[in-house]
Amino acid sequence: MAERLKQNKLIVIADPNAQTRGLVADVLRGAGFQNIMHCRDGKQLLERTEEFAPYIVITTSRLPEISGLDFT
Repeated sequence: MAERLKQNKLIVIADPNAQTRGLVADVLRGAGFQNIMHCRDGKQLLERTEEFAPYIVITTSRLPEISGLDFT
């Protein structure tokens, strides 16, 4: 059951740094999560959250456009 949840639940990673997003995604994949989406700024994060309703959002407070704090 837990493995199925890890495969089906969308996780969004929002960070302006592509390397940071990649590192976080690698850690999540290593833990068994497969459905991962990346966002580079707060505007994109807000759009994708409204469209896809992710299970978890991992963000930083220092996003361009809309900060992670404002998003939260």
